[in-house]
Amino acid sequence: MKTITEKRIVEQEWYETECTKTGWDSHDWFFKDSREPMDSSWTIVQHLESDKHYNPILAIAEKETQLG
Repeated sequence: MKTITEKRIVEQEWYETECTKTGWDSHDWFFKDSREPMDSSWTIVQHLESDKHYNPILAIAEKETQLG
């Protein structure tokens, strides 16, 4: 069997609404290309960008996958 490392860009959305002054819609990471939530099989390996309060909002996620 061969193991590969998958890498994808993930992001968190930060904004303020009248109902939530914290600014976070959720604390989940979403894949930038598909907008699907990242599951626990993925690990954040590098933060690329932070918001004005130094909260990470853009990152690289990785996971190991076994091939046939």
